[in-house]
Amino acid sequence: MSIKDHGGPGFSNLEAGVMYFEFAKLDSSISTFVLVHNALGTAVISALGDEEQRKRLLGETMNMDKITCFGLTEPNNGSDATGLKTSATKTEGGWLLNGEKRWIGNATFADYICIWAKNPSDGNNIQGFMVKKGSPGLTTEKIENKYS
Repeated sequence: MSIKDHGGPGFSNLEAGVMYFEFAKLDSSISTFVLVHNALGTAVISALGDEEQRKRLLGETMNMDKITCFGLTEPNNGSDATGLKTSATKTEGGWLLNGEKRWIGNATFADYICIWAKNPSDGNNIQGFMVKKGSPGLTTEKIENKYS
């Protein structure tokens, strides 16, 4: 909501926060969906993607033709990014991500999941990878009775 280019409305953080709050007053799951897509999905693309990625991905996600989410939390590690077990290995033609995430809002229906992983060949630096729905090896599972 606060992205100003690529078709974004450019709301201030306060304005966006008020909107999330108002959504949550009606239904926390709606607020979670919008917050995850905007503040954790499209915002990461806008802040950390290169210009080609911003043009391609934000063009699809700003108007919600495509949905995003943020894959950080792991089953045995929670949301502590320094303890990530998911790894990223450069391969011919791309990257191989190996790991498991848990409690990722929007994951079962998102078109793009930003997966956070450590890259052992780069000093275990944490990197984000936009993984497209349907990618080989990607599976998602709905967690029943989850509140939002």
